[in-house]
Amino acid sequence: MAIFKWIVIVLLSLLLLIAAVIALMDWNWARDYAVRQLSEITGRTLDIEGDMDIDWSLTPHIRLEHIRLENASWSERPLYRNCIITCYAS
Repeated sequence: MAIFKWIVIVLLSLLLLIAAVIALMDWNWARDYAVRQLSEITGRTLDIEGDMDIDWSLTPHIRLEHIRLENASWSERPLYRNCIITCYAS
């Protein structure tokens, strides 16, 4: 019975450690991958010049700062700029 107790304690500790690492991680390392994927999906040039942050709360969201997105070819304005975009998952 004592071995089972220690196994549960170790597994819960590892789970809490993984959750803490994910919550405190700097997500800017994934910015280039996100830019490539979003550019491919939209068919437009996208730049994220600011920070990228993911918040794993009860309402998880992604926050992107200083976005530049090329507009469609038929648009009068060639470039879309925004300082901050926040996307919520529900």
